Amino acid sequence: MNTKKGKQGQRVLKRYTAEDRVKFVEAYKNSGQRQSVFCNENGINPTTFYGWLSKTPKHKTKFVEVSLPSAVKISAKQNIEVKLSCGTQVNIPSDIAIDQIADLIRRVI
Repeated sequence: MNTKKGKQGQRVLKRYTAEDRVKFVEAYKNSGQRQSVFCNENGINPTTFYGWLSKTPKHKTKFVEVSLPSAVKISAKQNIEVKLSCGTQVNIPSDIAIDQIADLIRRVI
């Protein structure tokens, strides 16, 4: 939280909404500045800002349902290739059980 001087020199805490915190974190990520410089320019306590950053997910994970046309058949020798939005590519043997695939994806994400 940020403090300001109120009437008669009293400290007043400034509260930030969740929306404000997200905007500041995004602005920081796009600024190319060091944390200390960004915080100083925006009047944010560096310790507070570090807390906001630590609570920010590193990447957003989305699930996309994939359906294959019924005419598509995968032979036992082919692999299933899955490309995740974070750039990770996973090649899965086509003869693996569905619960093993789910476990593998959970571990990768």
